[in-house]
Amino acid sequence: MAQASIGAAGWRENLSGLCTQVGCHPIWDEPLSMHTSFGVGGPADGFVEPATVEQLAALGEFCGAYSVPLFILGNGTNVIVNDRGFRGVVVTLKRLEHEANATTDGEFIRAGRPLAALVSSTVKKGLSGLEPLTDIPGTVGGAVFLNAGAFGRSVWDCLERVWLMFGDGGIEAFQSSDFQSSYRDSGIIPGEIVLGATFRLQECDPNEAAEAVRGYSQRRAESQPLSHKSAGCVFKNPAGLSAGELIEKAGLKGRSVGSARISNKHGNFILNEGRGLAADILSLIRLVRDEVKRSTGVVLTTEVQVLGEYGLMEV
Repeated sequence: MAQASIGAAGWRENLSGLCTQVGCHPIWDEPLSMHTSFGVGGPADGFVEPATVEQLAALGEFCGAYSVPLFILGNGTNVIVNDRGFRGVVVTLKRLEHEANATTDGEFIRAGRPLAALVSSTVKKGLSGLEPLTDIPGTVGGAVFLNAGAFGRSVWDCLERVWLMFGDGGIEAFQSSDFQSSYRDSGIIPGEIVLGATFRLQECDPNEAAEAVRGYSQRRAESQPLSHKSAGCVFKNPAGLSAGELIEKAGLKGRSVGSARISNKHGNFILNEGRGLAADILSLIRLVRDEVKRSTGVVLTTEVQVLGEYGLMEV
């Protein structure tokens, strides 16, 4: 597809034609508040749920050719979308079907599969390693890309191989050792799309694994405000420190800006309690960062992604 420059109305028409050709359906001006756990965010100009790798590749090639911003959305549990929305195409992988083209030691897990469902299925099969990640509400693809984790365990501790799609539609499988992963960072370059992965797990007693899962679920319920709209922990833990404890020591629990409030239960959770404005959440993030730096000298960095009108942005 040749490089082109085209106005918004033009690319919408062309995208509609492309989707008709490949068999998917674009939704115009879709409110992203409906697709994020925070429940905030303006509309995406285009929103597509591809069901095949071919459809995904065609969408990626189209956006590259027409210089249309593209954002890959998992389950929306680790992203804040700005109130103006996104001037491009948001693609979600929830419906994506993809089978590995190579023999692997482990079961191939699609990127759109809920992480909690993966943990549940491995436990039932008597496979151990992912139990601490139970109840994390994201997808496998998002968890791999962000190196999600909990209770001292992360996805990449068990990751064996990952399949990526590149901007030209090419697909390649990599060993986990091919990346320099670290805390909440997989080393995968933004723009590379996670299609799926295999994991290294240990055989175990299913009953013991299930008991461990119940323990982690109980700890999570006791320490986190799970019944409220949020995106989980907002800030990364500094080395050797707890972001939640730093926020609590700064006297910020319960502090609010508009409809956004810092949880009294867990200092690293910001809750959407009202009209649902991203601006309120972002203002509260800046307030927390400034106050923690002033009182402790520690500069907190965000774990959540912030989607601006044309791509990811800094808070």
